[in-house]
Amino acid sequence: MESVVHRVQWLSAVYNVAAFCNDCDIVTQRTAAYSIWNGIYIRCYKNDNVYDGSYMCDLWRHDKDSFAEWRSYEYYECDSGSMAVDKDLLFPGNKEYAPDKCCIIPQSLNTMLSNCKKHKTGKWRSSKMDLPLGVRYDSKMNMYYGEIRPYGHDEVIRLSYWETPEEAFEEYKRHKQADILIMADKYKNKVPKKVYDALLRFEVKPYAEDWE
Repeated sequence: MESVVHRVQWLSAVYNVAAFCNDCDIVTQRTAAYSIWNGIYIRCYKNDNVYDGSYMCDLWRHDKDSFAEWRSYEYYECDSGSMAVDKDLLFPGNKEYAPDKCCIIPQSLNTMLSNCKKHKTGKWRSSKMDLPLGVRYDSKMNMYYGEIRPYGHDEVIRLSYWETPEEAFEEYKRHKQADILIMADKYKNKVPKKVYDALLRFEVKPYAEDWE
């Protein structure tokens, strides 16, 4: 009889601990969601040039819990890496953070796609025209070339020289699109089908304004 009582007490303790751990996990997930919501809000409404023009739908902007619920429903883990909320993979050029337009993707994918839209000219702006994404100007050669760092590589690869920035961009685009396809296949069985299909459709464009 005593062993039965001990068994019941043990089971009760186990289930209580499990329930407690489950509650802790819910709290942790919601805390993470609030943190992400705050980050999105700051990017949208604190004049960050990278996110100029982006905004949150009324539902998410005025109700953190609605965002947290969406994230909880959409969330999945991928290779134990961090995950990110993406607003324009499914709908290129989209600027609204909304439940029907956003998706969750691995941070590595998010970084790669973001780099495809960041148009940085740096020192080349003063020496030549506003160049397309990935294109550089060699003043000594008076020619243009593309630069790319393929996925998984530490080294930046300089592509061929061209007489025009448009030609240099076309070569850069071919290499970048191939890189994206490699990443898509890497994650094919790890991300939702809508994410994989969107990666296959993704098009690298020469200027940031082309996304608008």
